[in-house]
Amino acid sequence: DGLQVARSSHAVTPSSFTMTADGSRMVYLKSFDQSNLWLVSPRPSDAAGSVWTRQLTRGTALRRGPAVSPDGKWLAYIEESSDGADLYRLPLEGGTAERLTFTGLVASEGPAWSPNGRHIAFGGREDASVQLQTVATGGGLPHLFRNSRLPTMGEVTWAPGRRILHQI
Repeated sequence: DGLQVARSSHAVTPSSFTMTADGSRMVYLKSFDQSNLWLVSPRPSDAAGSVWTRQLTRGTALRRGPAVSPDGKWLAYIEESSDGADLYRLPLEGGTAERLTFTGLVASEGPAWSPNGRHIAFGGREDASVQLQTVATGGGLPHLFRNSRLPTMGEVTWAPGRRILHQI
């Protein structure tokens, strides 16, 4: 079936391998990245410094770039699976995650909420480059800023007002 290697947003290569002296056999490390999001909160009635944790996501996808909404009620993040990388939002108080993009081409380290919490900015692969995009938090088609060029896996930040900045 061929060589199976870890899939990630970065280069797809075996992470470690060794060959027999005659070159007839190879042993390689097959690893798949996965992660889940956890919420850490102070315990309201306990002593100072006491916290509790709650797992927010489950499964074998790789999740990155969690960003809390301006009102503190939602969490936006990027989830990478065999279908690619897409943007999700999840209510912090519990509930089901909502998928906001369906292209599998999200390329940011993390999303950025607009100051009013109505849109989320991110970098997405488009025409062999990464370009700035936004999507309404209620879903819908992403808006592509065609004249934008972002570095691969660059982070975006929403400045006060309507300006969106990116980091290299």
